[in-house]
Amino acid sequence: MKFINNVHAAQGNGGNLGYIYMECTKNQAASVHQYSLDGCGEFRLGGELGTTEALLCAACKCHRNYHRKVALLLF
Repeated sequence: MKFINNVHAAQGNGGNLGYIYMECTKNQAASVHQYSLDGCGEFRLGGELGTTEALLCAACKCHRNYHRKVALLLF
């Protein structure tokens, strides 16, 4: 999988598929039984590709899995 302009690109059968990670969906107030988001609008790499820091968002420090994943068809 490659990383091009904040899009994770992978070649699949019949076309190119890419993913972009959008707003953070982590509930910051779960410990007090409330619902609150931090307002992070888009995942940004927190380090060099291939390192564990690359999986953390530079803006909100949350893991990439907390960000909404959107599939894109790349031409």
